[in-house]
Amino acid sequence: MVENTVSEEQYQSRFDNPIDEYERAKSDYLYVSRHYPNYYAVSGYIEAEQRAWDRFERAYRALQELD
Repeated sequence: MVENTVSEEQYQSRFDNPIDEYERAKSDYLYVSRHYPNYYAVSGYIEAEQRAWDRFERAYRALQELD
């Protein structure tokens, strides 16, 4: 599986709205979790899931700051 990586600056410029970022991060995390059989190595899956979870947590915290 080939992974497309972007820098944090490129990523932040795509989602200026915290609500949109939260929804996308949630969707991406669920995608990674549901498609674990597509990973060649368990370590690759664990790494991808951790990155997706960290992103989801950051998006959730940013959403909480709106209130």
